[in-house]
Amino acid sequence: MSLPTALAEIPATRRQAAVPSTGRIGRLGLAVLLVVVLADVSILHTQYVQGGFYATKGFYDSDWMVFYRAAERLRDGANPYELQAQFLNPPPVLLLMRAAIVLPYMPSRIIWSVASTLMLLTAVPLTAAAAGWRVARRAWPRLAVAVLAYTPTVLLIPIAANTTAPVVLCYALAFRLFVRGHDGRAGVALCVAALIKPQLALLTLLLLLYTRRWRAAGAYLATAAVVLGLSFAIEGPATFANFLRMERAASGWADSAPLWIRDIPGLHAAALQTFPGSALAAAAAYALSAALVAALALYWRGSWQPGTRRFAAGWAMLPLVDLLVAPYSHSDDLTLLIVPAVILCALAAARGGPLPAPVGSPHESRQAAGARATRAIPLVLAGLYLAPVLVVFFRQHFMVPAILATLWVLWRGGKVGGD
Repeated sequence: MSLPTALAEIPATRRQAAVPSTGRIGRLGLAVLLVVVLADVSILHTQYVQGGFYATKGFYDSDWMVFYRAAERLRDGANPYELQAQFLNPPPVLLLMRAAIVLPYMPSRIIWSVASTLMLLTAVPLTAAAAGWRVARRAWPRLAVAVLAYTPTVLLIPIAANTTAPVVLCYALAFRLFVRGHDGRAGVALCVAALIKPQLALLTLLLLLYTRRWRAAGAYLATAAVVLGLSFAIEGPATFANFLRMERAASGWADSAPLWIRDIPGLHAAALQTFPGSALAAAAAYALSAALVAALALYWRGSWQPGTRRFAAGWAMLPLVDLLVAPYSHSDDLTLLIVPAVILCALAAARGGPLPAPVGSPHESRQAAGARATRAIPLVLAGLYLAPVLVVFFRQHFMVPAILATLWVLWRGGKVGGD
C-alpha cells in the first residue's frame, strides 16, 4: 500500500490525531534552525573574514581548486593524482573538470555552486513525491531555507564547492524512478553517484544485486562500462594507473590523519578518535559496520515494493548506513542526509499508516512499537540537524549516535501498517 493510499484510508478525525503536532514541531524546528543559522554565520565569518577554520584544512582550502588544478595538469600532460595535490576522485570526475577549465577558476566555481544549490533543492521535491508526502505550498519556502541553512550545505557550497550535490540528487532521483517503475533509469542514476563519489554509494550496487533488480543492475553496470571506457579513451591508461597508485598510497590515511579521524562521520573514525591507535577498536568498528550491513540486508528481505512505507524507510537507511561504514567522507558529505530527512518527514506525516490491525492480531504489537518510534521523528530530525554543528565546533563524533538513533526509528517506523 502506498503512503498516499494509506493516508486516504484513515478517517479525517483519526488522520488528524496521527499527524504530529505542527505547533510542537514548528517551535522545535524554529529553535534548531536559529541555532544552526548562528553557527553558520560564525563558520562563514571565520572562513572569509579571519581566514581560518575550514581554510586551515590544508589541501581542503578549496576542493574546487583541487579539482580545477587536477584538470589543468591532465590537460598539460602531467599526473593529476600527484600526492601533494591530494586529488582523490575517480577519473570520470576529470571529464567534468575538463569542461570546467574552459572557464576561468572563479566563474567555474560560481556556476558549480549555483548548480549544486539547485541540485540539493531539487532533491527535496523528488524525495517527497517518491515518499508520498504532499507538502503544502506554503511549506516549500521553509524547506528550502532548512536545506540552505543546513551546516553541511554551507560547508559544501560556499566553502568547499565539492561534488556531493549530484550524489544527493542521484539518490533522490533513483528513489523517485523506482517508485514509478523505471528500474533501468534508476540504475543509471545510482551509477552516476558511484562514479562521482564511490564512498557515498558503496551499497547501491550491492542492494540491486541482493534484491535481484536485474534491469537496474544491468543499467548500472552498462553505464559504468560506458563512462569508464570514455574516461579511459580520453584520459589515457596512465591516468587510471596513477589513480590506483594514489589509492594504494592513501588507503591508510583514514587510520592516521588527525583531520580525517575527527571529520569522517563513520564508525571507524569514531573508534579511532576514542581509542587512538587501537587495533582492537578499529576491528570492533569494522565488525559493527558489517553488522549494520547485515541488518540492512535483513530489512530488505522479501518482495520489492516501491511506494510503500517500508520501502521508503529502507531507502532512507541506505545512505545512513553508507555514511557509517564508508572508509572516509567529510562533514560536507552530510548533505546526503537531506534524502533520509525528507523521508522521515513523510513518515511522520503519514504516521498512522493503514488502518491498525485488529486487537490481539500478530501485527498489533509491531504496529504499536512502530507508532512509538515515529513519535520520536521530530527528535531524531533535530539530532541530524544539530549534530553537524557540534562536529564542526568540537570535532567529536556526534554524528554517529545521531545516525544510529535515526536508523532505529526508521527500522521500527517503517513497519507500521505491515506493508
